Amino acid sequence: MKFVTNRVGVGFFKKQVTLIFGFEKERLETALRFAKAAHAGQKRLTGNPYFEGHVLPVALNTYNYLSSTGEEFGVVQDALIAALAHDTLEAQSKAKLNDLMESFGGGVAGTVSALTKKPLSSYIGSKDEQKAARDREYFNTLRRLGKEFPHLLVIKLIDNLHNISTLKGIKKKGWLRKQINESRRIYLPLAEGFPEIHEELSNRIEKAEEMLERLERRSMKKRMR
Repeated sequence: MKFVTNRVGVGFFKKQVTLIFGFEKERLETALRFAKAAHAGQKRLTGNPYFEGHVLPVALNTYNYLSSTGEEFGVVQDALIAALAHDTLEAQSKAKLNDLMESFGGGVAGTVSALTKKPLSSYIGSKDEQKAARDREYFNTLRRLGKEFPHLLVIKLIDNLHNISTLKGIKKKGWLRKQINESRRIYLPLAEGFPEIHEELSNRIEKAEEMLERLERRSMKKRMR
């Protein structure tokens, strides 16, 4: 399948995924409203609006991938809603876990909760120690739950795939290096059970590494002038 990386409009998105909802189209509308409200005014580092520039592409890719595997409708529908909401519990959003539970049920709420890193204040030690402990717990949770609920891991892998595919225009070399290293070191091994995602992620990581090398060469030339 072809993974979408460009901005996705709401109208186009609904045309692509509406079949999976059958007589439950209001559930889709509710999920779209929920995610759009949670990300109102947010921008990506590239300058694109967060909702159309990241959330909708991730949700559409999740739908397309799971549909192509023959996954049952109910799983695909819940995974699509969880993908729409995958970043709504982050600190910058006002959305709460109870909101997800009441609107979409325990399955969706549990998936989004597992996809959300806890606040650093939940951990002890220095800031670096807190980050390390949080990441360790987060990725262990993904590995453990991903075995029982593969769609959870699919959402996270597609989220990372989209992030690594849309780095063009970002000049923060240290930040870029961290994202690329994390994708290669953590997410690529996690994708081994999903060959199509693994191949695409591997290719995108290589392109991102080449882009970073070009940025570093240009910076070095400027310093030598």
